[in-house]
Amino acid sequence: MGYYDDYYSEIITEEISAVSDEDLKKKMKDLLKNEKNVKISTEVKKLTQIYIDEGLIPEKYENDALLVALTSVYSLDILVSWNFKHLVKRNTRIGVNLINLKNGYKSIEILAPPEL
Repeated sequence: MGYYDDYYSEIITEEISAVSDEDLKKKMKDLLKNEKNVKISTEVKKLTQIYIDEGLIPEKYENDALLVALTSVYSLDILVSWNFKHLVKRNTRIGVNLINLKNGYKSIEILAPPEL
């Protein structure tokens, strides 16, 4: 397995905060200690809205669109997710990269962890 720089956003910290098992919550927070945090900016919000307006990701799953936008705006290579409903699927992968190309962002990969 290759070397990767890991990034996270406030979306992840919010999801961890919602975990009821305190031991699990602590372990998850500990995993983030040495990782880089990416912030949700105006540019990220704008690209998020484009993904939603283009019908790629439903508005009620805005956090999924935010994760894709964070990956794109920060020029990260890969978004890793277990979300097979909205993210890790062929149509989303193609649609994200078409929208990114149209809006001046590079292509990204959206992968499930076993694909790494």
